[in-house]
Amino acid sequence: MISALIKVGECSTVDFESGTITVTFPDREDVVSRSLPLVIPAGSGLWNGVPRPKDMVLCLMLGNGVSNGFCAGRVPDTWLGSPGQEGLFFEDGSQVFYDLNTGAYHIKAKNVIVEAETVSIKATTVNIEGNLVVTGTVTAANIGG
Repeated sequence: MISALIKVGECSTVDFESGTITVTFPDREDVVSRSLPLVIPAGSGLWNGVPRPKDMVLCLMLGNGVSNGFCAGRVPDTWLGSPGQEGLFFEDGSQVFYDLNTGAYHIKAKNVIVEAETVSIKATTVNIEGNLVVTGTVTAANIGG
């Protein structure tokens, strides 16, 4: 009975706008489900990571067949990152993670764009490796001293 309620299949199609996918179930002669809503983590922000076609996914079905249910998430083929790192890791090498051992946040990306009315940095030391380009006005205190 549980095997009919908890199913593993392959993502067939993704509808990003509705937050649904269809799933092919190899153990059911490749039957394809109807659109299944994705379960996302709770919180005040909304997650928008969706499985891709051919990803293995875990589904929770309601009752008989593959007509009603939910996609609980993707089952990854490989794990990115390292033990002690919690965050987001992408196939192109981009990453945003917290290192549990050092207590530091890491951001690695080709470009980082921050848009805000105000950005404040409070630190004992700020190190910049590379060129600094500023457009607009620079205000500073205690320069050279």
